[in-house]
Amino acid sequence: MKLKNDNIKKDNRIGFEADCSHKLIKHEEVNRFSMEYESVMGCGNIYMCESTTEKLHGLTAPMRHYAPDEKFTIPRSALAGVCVLRLDVLQITGKRNMC
Repeated sequence: MKLKNDNIKKDNRIGFEADCSHKLIKHEEVNRFSMEYESVMGCGNIYMCESTTEKLHGLTAPMRHYAPDEKFTIPRSALAGVCVLRLDVLQITGKRNMC
């Protein structure tokens, strides 16, 4: 992790990509295939969260998204050994092929 952290400190620009909904499609013609998918790509700046408040927010926000009615408690003592990253998205684009 130290190497990644050092690289972020030198240059925090980042590109990202995620894809899902993969499905191989076989067409009627012999040996003709394609792929269904959805993807998102973008670029931005990444930062290491230093403060306890920022780390707690970064760790609990995804959990609140998926379980909004739950209470989440993260011991503050556990935060010292955790690296939380924040991505500020500058540009984003999506693509979808649903044959």
